[in-house]
Amino acid sequence: MLIGAWKRTGKIPQQLADHPPEPEHLAYLWRWFNEIPSPLTWSEIRAWSELSGHRPERWEGVLMIRIDALMRT
Repeated sequence: MLIGAWKRTGKIPQQLADHPPEPEHLAYLWRWFNEIPSPLTWSEIRAWSELSGHRPERWEGVLMIRIDALMRT
């Protein structure tokens, strides 16, 4: 809900602003996520993977799809 409010208003809710930064060891996953068009599907991930040369593990794809679903709510 917080991300949805952020997207609708363009203003970051305080709860998100106060959130600690993502772990550095997962920053690559956030970059990947932002390179793939939404709505994120396995087909989109596969196409992006073929074009980018990145080979995400299954758990990384699952996590990106879940993040996308949360951001669209």
